[in-house]
Amino acid sequence: MIRSDALQPAQWQILRRLQAVGCPLDYEELPEPTYPLRVRCATSAFGTHLFSLPSGMGIIVPLQIIASAPITINRFDLRADWLRNPVTWVSQCRQHWGNFKWYYCLHGTPHGDLQFKWETALNHRTGNAGESKRLSPFIQDGVLKRGAEMKGSLVGTFPDTLPVSIGPKLAATLNIEDLFGKKYPYSVVLENKQPAARAELYKASNADTSSG
Repeated sequence: MIRSDALQPAQWQILRRLQAVGCPLDYEELPEPTYPLRVRCATSAFGTHLFSLPSGMGIIVPLQIIASAPITINRFDLRADWLRNPVTWVSQCRQHWGNFKWYYCLHGTPHGDLQFKWETALNHRTGNAGESKRLSPFIQDGVLKRGAEMKGSLVGTFPDTLPVSIGPKLAATLNIEDLFGKKYPYSVVLENKQPAARAELYKASNADTSSG
């Protein structure tokens, strides 16, 4: 009998809760699920996966996905104990498009407006999403044959602001759902290095304290 060391979804939930209460965990030493996909979260070119926005937060999740079995990806969903509201994956930017060029954008970050070409984004690469239908037949959809690879970034927003004490590394679970509604959870660790936003939150909290 072949023994699998891959952690089950319930075990990932327990580890995430342990990390949330301050227990140090080395995620790199944990076995990763390999069926039906192998999923790697890459380092952000901006040094952080999270960005302060004029309203809420922006997030990019650069991924490498390799199929170990045929699968059609239907949906991506990011969950974490530090997320009070779900992440919304952004649609095509109406300000930056034309000549068969589409972008997914985060506006107003400390790095300026971040633009991701549709070739390098995963927002539309799901088997039955409206984004995919609008861009078809120019794009690759979420259908993956065994051994096929998909690379790109998920670009999203959420309406929360993160507390100063949240920490520089945040654990989350990326659920990848197939056409039959089955969800496959994969653990990702996101970098949270946004000194400007943290300084503003710190000043705001001190102002509230002194005024009280």
